[in-house]
Order: sequence, then structure tokens, then C-alpha cells
Amino acid sequence: MAEKSKRPRAATGTATGELHADSDVWQQYRHMAEAAGDVLFATDSAGLLTNISPAILHLTGFRPDELRGRPFAQLFPASWADYVHELEDGQRAVLPLRAQSSGEIYAELLLLHYEDGTLRGILRDVTERYRIERSLQESETRYRAIVEDQTELICRFRTDGTLTFVNDAFRRYYNQPLEALLDHSVFSLIVPEDQPVLREKIHKLSVQQPTLAHTQRALVGGEQRWQQWTLRAIYNLDHQVAEIQAVGRDIHARKEAEAQHRLDLIRYRALFERTNDAVFIIGLNGLHLAANQQAARMLGCQIDEIVGARIEDFVVPQDREQMRRVFQQLLNGDKIPVVERLFRRKNGDEFPAEINIAMVYDEKEQPLHAQSIVREITHRKQTEDVLQRALLQVETLYTVNQVLINAESLEDMLQAFASIAQDKERTGAALLYVQSDVQGKPEALELAAQIVPFNKQGEDIGTRYALGDNSMWSLPYNDGRITSIVDTESTLPNGSELLAQGLRARGLRAGVFIPLTSRRSQWVGLVVLAWPRPHQLSVYQQQLYTILAPQLATLVENRRLFEVTQAAMHSLAASEERLRMVLTNAPVVLVATDAEGRFTLVEGRSVEVLGLHPEQLIGQPLKVLSEAVPEVEQHFKRALKGESFTKTVETRGVALETRYSPLRTPEGRIAGVIGVATDVTERVRVERELNQRVEQLVALQQVEDEVSENLNIEYVLTMALDAAVRLSGSDTGFIGLLESDVLRVAESVGNYQRDSQLEPYKGIIGRVLRHQQPELVADVHADPDYVAFIPKTKAKIVIPLISHETVIGVLNLEANKPERFTPETLEFAKLLAARIAVAVDNARLYSRLETQVEELRQLYGQVKKLEQLKTDMIRIASHDLRNPLATIVGYLELLRWDKEEMTPDHRDYIESIGRATERMQKITSDILSLERIEETALEEQTESVDIADLVTRLIPEMNDQARKKAQQLSFDVPPHPLQVTGDSIQLTEAMTNLVNNAIKYTPPNGQIEVLLRRDGLSVIFEVKDTGIGIPEDQQGRLFEPFYRVRTVETKKIEGTGLGLHLVKNIVDRHNGRMIFSSVYGKGSTFGFSLPAKE
Repeated sequence: MAEKSKRPRAATGTATGELHADSDVWQQYRHMAEAAGDVLFATDSAGLLTNISPAILHLTGFRPDELRGRPFAQLFPASWADYVHELEDGQRAVLPLRAQSSGEIYAELLLLHYEDGTLRGILRDVTERYRIERSLQESETRYRAIVEDQTELICRFRTDGTLTFVNDAFRRYYNQPLEALLDHSVFSLIVPEDQPVLREKIHKLSVQQPTLAHTQRALVGGEQRWQQWTLRAIYNLDHQVAEIQAVGRDIHARKEAEAQHRLDLIRYRALFERTNDAVFIIGLNGLHLAANQQAARMLGCQIDEIVGARIEDFVVPQDREQMRRVFQQLLNGDKIPVVERLFRRKNGDEFPAEINIAMVYDEKEQPLHAQSIVREITHRKQTEDVLQRALLQVETLYTVNQVLINAESLEDMLQAFASIAQDKERTGAALLYVQSDVQGKPEALELAAQIVPFNKQGEDIGTRYALGDNSMWSLPYNDGRITSIVDTESTLPNGSELLAQGLRARGLRAGVFIPLTSRRSQWVGLVVLAWPRPHQLSVYQQQLYTILAPQLATLVENRRLFEVTQAAMHSLAASEERLRMVLTNAPVVLVATDAEGRFTLVEGRSVEVLGLHPEQLIGQPLKVLSEAVPEVEQHFKRALKGESFTKTVETRGVALETRYSPLRTPEGRIAGVIGVATDVTERVRVERELNQRVEQLVALQQVEDEVSENLNIEYVLTMALDAAVRLSGSDTGFIGLLESDVLRVAESVGNYQRDSQLEPYKGIIGRVLRHQQPELVADVHADPDYVAFIPKTKAKIVIPLISHETVIGVLNLEANKPERFTPETLEFAKLLAARIAVAVDNARLYSRLETQVEELRQLYGQVKKLEQLKTDMIRIASHDLRNPLATIVGYLELLRWDKEEMTPDHRDYIESIGRATERMQKITSDILSLERIEETALEEQTESVDIADLVTRLIPEMNDQARKKAQQLSFDVPPHPLQVTGDSIQLTEAMTNLVNNAIKYTPPNGQIEVLLRRDGLSVIFEVKDTGIGIPEDQQGRLFEPFYRVRTVETKKIEGTGLGLHLVKNIVDRHNGRMIFSSVYGKGSTFGFSLPAKE
């Protein structure tokens, strides 16, 4: 759509013809407009419509009669009215129209005539075209936005190279403003040498292909850089190439890598330069990557002329297709046998060569490149020709010799060799290799090839036959001459019986054994010819075999040597590749110098950490390393004197451990120095950290030992703070202890005043105490909670002292240099703070314990006095009660004499008094016994007591008591003594108490068993009964003084409650152990265990 304009108005219109409404020209225009569906209009000088064709109805929805007499400008939006009046004759413009519908209507206005304010023109409906053009503009805008966001280089240019568009990535890459690129030639951005290639690609896009790949070198900031482009043709409506769109990227790094790869191949050229064969390295694309000097000499050209050439470029034209097929087979994974091809030198001379080509794989079994070993065989071919000419005189010998020389396998050689003896019937044959021991002495023959019918025993290739006195092969080995057996059933030559047996075993009747001896008189092998029927060689045939045997021996030997050499070469190539990969990837640098101190070998990427590359050092003197490693010259000179040693140096943040050794010639002369440097940076770092950690742990252990041995709180605080400040590198610090609502500086180093008081919950210290978490503040002035006490402080470590989950204080360390405090320092300080907290808590507890011990000591004195008072009262009471009780007992006995004269009630009274007095006597007796035990508790027991004898003495008394209750009492006492150390009276009293209790609490007809035995180092005494037993809930108090079991069964059984308490005290005094078990209603077991006396 046309833009609104403020152009000055023409003074008068330019007439294009007479266009009055009634003119012929106007009528012609009207007919043409109606035919085209356009609207023809006319106005008067006031701008009012005087004429408008009916097509306006279709365009705007207004009828012509609705518009006549109205201003022409009202057909358009108000904002466009001025623009309409500014149009001049012949001008066109696309304008929006007013319409009855809500949709947008656009018309193309063609002003045909303007004069004196009157207008004549045509309106054409272009709504659909306008929408399409606007959609195309929007698509173009979106396309440009997408392209601008791409990281690839994108541009468009005409076929003449003029740039019409570039994206932002393109501008940034070339670092040029947009105006410096657009409408300029793309060829100005390319090196002159590559411009013809781009022109050729543009031509191909114009006539052949819609898309092409293109690689070129561009000029970027004065530097040549490789680029890779994809070119696509953009066609106009006539299907002609209007522009070319290019999408590219920078591949300079890849190209440099490829160049580096070629340099690496050259670097390792020495690995195959010494071989006498020509060696070629071929890339997977069929282009030569490298070649040795022998290859260059063979082809009569320079190595640079070989590198980059195709694999088939050096053979004669008729062999090139075959070479391409061989290489394709190699790429497909096939193994290629040795082939011969005719090569052509640079000067045009042709020569035959033998080619051995194989693929080289990396450690992942991926192909790296192909390696071809080419050996010129001109001399060999010449020799063959000479031999052929010499043997023309003997046709058979010539034929056989030709077959032998050109045989591709041992079977072919053997077949040709056997053909000399071929008669009407087929000749069987076998070829056997000689196998030697480590000293080179033949020890066995190995079957290498055979022709049926020699093999009738299933002998396979590789079968070995030992050489010895009992071997059939001993005769030809020892004799060294041809041995013939015409018939195994007739007379045999001397010593050939074993040979005949071998033939017979294979179903054969005749045979010839031909030793193969090399020109060095070394036995190579043996050929055996055999027939199923008797057979004799002619003299002529024997002469031929005599002549051909050395030739076959040489061929066999050469073949074996070739196989060994080929295997060795493959192994060498693999070893070289492995060595190269190891030296490249390992963190090791291998360096060698000559006697003058110039580098001859530098291998390994680790040298790059010194800012150098291996290729930069080759041929350079030692001083090029002096800046990075100042000691290097001194070390190499020391090694040149014949000394081998190891040195570790650190430079540029790298630690290198280098082993220096003199490099000697076979004659022992020092020709240089070899050094192997290993990157040990990580090991050195770990060792330093380990040493620092060990030093901290040793110091920590020393602090822990000192504070654990001394519980004086002041000493503990002094030692702990000194260690914390010293080992953390602090300038000042203190240990504060929480006391009531203040933090008292209990110990300080530096500017803090000892015994001063701080507010505990202010500043960083307050935050640490609240959160109970240690903090390292690297910049105290950036911390909003910091309260300055010491102006020079820059960093701070604050650790709460926590013991048993309670904060008891704080360790505060401060440094004037922030770098002194690291996370490792914080971790170490935390360990130290934990020990300080425990040590402080222990010292406090020790101080508190000393106070409590003193209080206990005083309390113990008071308790001891009360205990003595109690003991005296008990002793007095017990002694004083015995005399009155004795009097009462005496009078009771007198009364019992006259009980026959008493009434039953009187007799009951007397018995009640008797039981009461017995109980009182028992109580006083037990009390006195307890007193006696306590008095002798500290006395050492030295008496040896036979406890078996004590139990035996109890038997009569206890039996009497048991019989009174009709109980069964049994004793199991060993016949031999059981000795213990103790008091016999007290032990007797304890055992009597236990047996009495069993009798007392066992019903009539019950069973009681008394057991005494030795169990290891103990003597066991037990009393088992079937009495009433003891409830489980009362068993815990059995041995308390004056405690009695409360059950229905025990209500009528009298007792004092002191018996078991007395027994336990006696057992404890004798270092024994009580034995007890009981089930209520079933019975009980009481006893004790005492240490046996040895």
C-alpha cells in the first residue's frame, strides 16, 4: 500500500486526452473498465463525484446513485483524503476503501486526468493481492528473524557475487558493519586462490544442481580461515537462479587438526625410515598421508609429491582399476594377500613390485589408516628370467622351476616338485618343516603340505614327528642324501627299515625321501614322494631332484622367513602404534638429547603444561627450557657425566619427577641423555596436605594428652588457647565461659583483657551462641553483626564450646590477614574446640567433684559415728537380753516338769511362752552373728576349710528335724575333701540356716535334697526342696533384713526374717555368690558358690 505523502501539488494537471463524460475517449475507458470489472469515476472541480461505474457496488457495497454528488475523498478513510488530492496524472496508489462490510477492502487508484480540480480515474479491486503481498512481507520478516538467531553463517548473494543479505552471526564472524557487506562482492571475503572454485560452483548451481557443498579459505581479520558451505539456488518465477543462499561454518580447527595429524605422521617417520622396503600410509579416503624415504627413492620423487596423491597414481594405467578394487576390499574389512603390480617412476620407468597392504586399527578396533609395504622385485624378476633362460635346455626342469617360483602355496610347490616323478599313476607327496630347539638343533618334523594318497592315517597339517633313534625320519636326517625305497616288500637299503615300516603303515609300497638343505648347509625340511605300488626313479629324475632340492629349500626357507618377517612387521607396527598412543596420552614426557645438549626426541603432551609444544623443542638447545625449569641444564650435564638419578622440580604450578640416564652407544660411549618426566603434581599436593594434616593431628593429640592429664581449669584453658592460636595462625583470641548472664574472658592471647566480661548475645559471638554453629567470617567489616574490639582484625573464627548438648562458652580467634583462615583451618579449630569443651567440662566436673568428695568425707564421718552408736546399742541390747531369756527358759523347763498337774489352758500358755522365748533367742543369736561378721569383715581369711566335712557333720542333726515332719532328706556329698578358704563356724551357720529353712517351709512328706560338688574353680552348695515356694513378686526382697514372705502358707510359720540376710553376708564375706530359684507352689533352690582352694 502506498505511503501517505506531503508532496506539493502540481499547479495544473497533465492531460492524457479528452476525458469529458461524453467524449469518445471516456467511453472507451468506460467499456474497458467494465470489461475488466474495474470502477471508472469522474468528479467536478469541487471534488464531487459526477460519474461512477456500477462495478462500485461489487467493490464497496454502495450503489452508484448513493455516491453521485458526494465528495470523492469520502470513498477513503479520513487519514488518506489529503494523499488522494496530491496524486498527479498517471500515478498509481493502493488505498483502503470505505465499505458497508466490516472487512478490509483495498483498491488500486489510477489517476488518468486532472485539470482545474476535476479528476478522472480508475479504481481496481486489489484486496486479495494486497493480502498476499502483506503475508509475504510477514513471512519475509519471520524468515529474517529466524536466520538472525542462527549460529551458522548465513548469507544470500546474486550470481555475480553481490551480497544481498547476511545474518548477525555472519557480521560478527567477519567483524564488519552491515553496510560494509551488503552490495559488496562475496569474492572480496575469499582468498584469491579459492575464488575460481566458488565461481565454478555458482555456474554449476545455475545449470546443473540445486545444492552443492563447498570448502574455501576466507580472509577474516587479515587471517586465512577454512570454511565449509552448503550452497542452495533460489529461483524466480521464470525458474532462473535469482540468488544463492549459503549456510556455512568455520572448520579451521578441524583443518588444523588434520594438518597436525600429518605432522604427527611425519614425526613418527623414523619408526619406519630404517626399513629397506618402501612404506606408504594411506588415509581412509585413498590419499597418501605419509611415506618413508625409501618410497621416495623407489619412485624417484620427493615425499611431498607422494603425500596427497591417490593410491593408484603410481601404478601403470592398466593396473589402476585393480588397485582401487583392492583398496575397497580392504575398507570392507577383507584381508588382502600379497599382490604384485607394475609401478611407474617419475621419469617414466616401469618396474615390478610386491605389495603387502593392511588396515591399522586403534584401541577401539576402529580403522585409522592403511599401511602398504612395497618391495621392488626387479632384481628378483631378473633372476627368474636368467634361470628360465638357463633351463630352456631342460624343458621339464624349466617348467617345474617356473611353477615352484610362482607357486602361491606350499601345496602348489609340492605338486610341481612331485610332477617330475609323475608316471602313469598318481604320486603322493608330503612336505615337512624342520622344527629346531632353542639351541638350533633339529628336534622334530612338522607336516606342512601333502598330496593324497600319501596321507592315509588322518594326519593333519601341523602334525609333528619327533626325531630320534627310533624315528623313521632319522635316516634322511643323518645321511643328508636322497633315499629311495623301490619296494617295501623286497630288499631294502641299509638302515631304511624304519622308513619302510612308515610306508607300509600308510598302505604304500615305494617312496623317495629328499632332504631340503639350504645353501648354508642348514636342513630346512624333507620332501617325501610315495606310491601304492613299487616305483623307481630314473637317473634323470634323480638328477633333477638333486638340482631342484636346494632351489625348493631356498624357496621354503624364504617363505618361512617372509612369514616370520611379515608377522614381526605387523607386531612392530602394532607396538609402534601402542607406544605412540601411550606416549601421547600418558602424563609422561620422554626427552632425549645428543651429546651437545640439543633435543632429539620429545614425546608426550605433558610438556605443554610448561607452555611449550614438543615440535618446538626438536633441535633446540637445553636453554629453551631454562625459564620454565632453571635446573634442567645442570641435571642434563650431570647425566652426561654418566650418572643416573631422579629429581623432582616444581614450576608454573606443576611438579615433575624426572629420571635422568646417560644414553650410551653399543660401544659404551655416552651419546646423549634420556629423561623421563612424570607429572606428580597431584601426588605432591596430596603429600603436602597429608603432612599438614599429620602435623595438625600430632599437635591435636599433644593438646589432648596435656589437657587430659591435668584437670586444673586454668592450666587447661592456657594450654588449649595457646594451641588454638598457634596452629590456626591467629593474631589474637580468647576462650570465654558463660557464667550467669555474662561471658567471662577466662583466658586470652593478644589484646583481650583476661577476666573481663562481655555481653554474650551481641555481635558475631552472640549469633554463634544463639545458633550453636561455628562460623568463619572472612571479612568482618562486611558482616552487619560485627562489633569491633580490635581495629586490625580482618577475619574471625568463632566456635561454640558445647558439652553434653549444653553451650558452656566460646572459642574466639582473630587474624589480621584474611588468607590465614581457610575452611581447613575452621575444621581443625572445630576439632580443637570439641576437645577444649570436653576438657573445660572435665575440669569443672573435677573441681565440683573435689568439693563433693570433701562433703561426702565429712558426711561419712558422721554416718560412721552413727553406725558405731547403732552397733553398740545392738551389742548391749543382745547381751542384756540373753540373761533374762536364760532365766525365763530355766523357769519354763521347771514348769514343764509339772505340766501333768496343769489345766490344758495353762499348758497352752506355757508353750506360747516357750515359742516366744525361742524366737527371741533366735533373733539375738542372729543379731550377734551379724555383728560378729561385720567386725571380722576387714580381716583376711586364711583358714583352709573342708566344706565336705562340715556338711557331713550336719547330717545327723538335720535328719532328726526332717524325721519329725516325715520328710525325705537326702545328702549328695563327694567322698573326697573340697577345700575353701574361710571361717568354718560362719560357713556351718550359713549351711544350717539354708537346710533349716527348707525343712521349715516344706510340708510333711516333702522331699529335700542337699548337694555339694566342684564345678571348675568353684565349690557349689545347694538345697533343693518341694516346699511351698516363693511368689515372683516377693523374690526381689528375700535377702533384706527382717523381711518375711507373706503368703497363706507362711502365716503359721514363725521366723525372724534375718536368716537369709545372715547367709548372704557370710557368702559375700567369703567372695562367694548366692544361688536362688523358686516357683511358687512347686519348691525352691537356695545355695551358694565359693572359690575353690587350689
